[in-house]
Amino acid sequence: AVVSTQSGHYGRGNINPDDGHTMGYGTGWGSTASIGTEAEALGKDYKNQEVCAQPASYISIVRHQSGIIDAVKVFKLVNDDVSLFTMFSSNAVGAAYSNAVVTRGGPIHFNISAGAQHMTDDPIFSVGGDLLFNWYANVNDGVRITMTGITFLYTAGDKFHGIGGNYVVARDGSVASSSIPYEQDVDVLCPTISQVCRMVQGGDHGTSSLFVEQPVHGNYAIYVSQYATRFLNPGQELQPEIESCE
Repeated sequence: AVVSTQSGHYGRGNINPDDGHTMGYGTGWGSTASIGTEAEALGKDYKNQEVCAQPASYISIVRHQSGIIDAVKVFKLVNDDVSLFTMFSSNAVGAAYSNAVVTRGGPIHFNISAGAQHMTDDPIFSVGGDLLFNWYANVNDGVRITMTGITFLYTAGDKFHGIGGNYVVARDGSVASSSIPYEQDVDVLCPTISQVCRMVQGGDHGTSSLFVEQPVHGNYAIYVSQYATRFLNPGQELQPEIESCE
């Protein structure tokens, strides 16, 4: 079925775990500034603040390889007509959207390419549940986007997983000078249960012996829509704005 322009998906942003720019917990999520350019919107870290401020009722997380989709999940937001900026802003992180389950009923559209790699440890696509925003642990560690299906969100060994994280972060999203950012990790425990480490995709992270680099699983694009309940299929090519899904 063809989705009208009004029902289309609009690209809020993209996370590339190995492009030389680290989008940790405190970088850009709650600010009013855009990041990157539309020309590189699907190849590097990118945030479209105009789209980020638009009201939305649906959100899609899309893993892709140079713009070609290999996995997608579409979710219904708990609150209709809420913007991502509202949910990620400093005021929201400290109040209504702190440790917040922002979608309901799990993915309403879920599709993975038969040839997709690294699907057993992907922090978004290897687990079920709903999207959890602004996860914040009591010892000042946080991650911006994760899944409720990850059963070991936090332990004393710093084993929580998702997109946009930092060691040492305040509830309002601010980070200390000693904070160590990372962009995208993987849904696996450390080699031993007593070992403190962070297995991260690619090289976009701070300097610390905690980080163990793993292969990049792909870019992770975020799209929002007011009405669209489905997305393009694996194998199809992404654009910053998608007006139809067939």
